[in-house]
Amino acid sequence: MTTEDYIKQKGPLLSSQLITYYEDENTSKDAIRKRLERLPESIGRIRGFFKDNQTFFIIKSSNLQKSILVY
Repeated sequence: MTTEDYIKQKGPLLSSQLITYYEDENTSKDAIRKRLERLPESIGRIRGFFKDNQTFFIIKSSNLQKSILVY
């Protein structure tokens, strides 16, 4: 299942939730974070909303204002 499919199925997710989804014995958290940085443009990111610097991942919609999304 792709990350985009996973977000569509589960709804908007925090970066920690996606890290847990990708986590296994052979993959470091740094490698997973890098993978999240390389997600396609169809997945929007909202940063700076949470105190612990987590990112909120959403599927972009045409009705969202681009000013709140980080590319």
